Amino acid sequence: MSTTNSAPSDLRRAEQALQIPFGRLLAAVLAACATLGSAFALAAVSAYLVTRAWTMPPVLDLTVAVVMVRALGVSRGVFRWLERMLTHDLALRGVVSLRTNLFTALAARPDDALTRLRRGDLLARLGDDAQELGDHVIKAIVPGLVAVVMFVAVLATFAPCHGSQPSRCSRRCWSRACSHRSPHSAPHA
Repeated sequence: MSTTNSAPSDLRRAEQALQIPFGRLLAAVLAACATLGSAFALAAVSAYLVTRAWTMPPVLDLTVAVVMVRALGVSRGVFRWLERMLTHDLALRGVVSLRTNLFTALAARPDDALTRLRRGDLLARLGDDAQELGDHVIKAIVPGLVAVVMFVAVLATFAPCHGSQPSRCSRRCWSRACSHRSPHSAPHA
């Protein structure tokens, strides 16, 4: 019973023990958001390029889209590399801080509780636990924050397009897909 109730607070205490600097965390999250943003933009621009090229316009009409596809393809890889570097740097710095604090706290203990354990077992336990917390930063904290930021970005992008009145983003398709009409009614002219 106490394990279930104390698990979130234990995780919070462990995360605080990593001493993650906010600026580095923000940089890692922004780099990951830039990776996802450039991947989304790459998909959108390449879809536009394919559909526009299908109509066989003059080649010069497509040059901007072609250059954007190339730039977004390169930027996606660069942002992904930057995100990985920043996230792993953040996790490794947190693990170093955690291990330093743990060993300092263990060295200051006056009791004999630690003498009952073999030194190798204690070091293996501390090292493995610290590494798992570092992996927690890479696999849970940063991706969770990226998901929140991207969710807000998507809402901010598409929220102006939602509503009962035609807006500038959906003026063309609003008359065909109005949510207030029944699917069997005639389309607007």
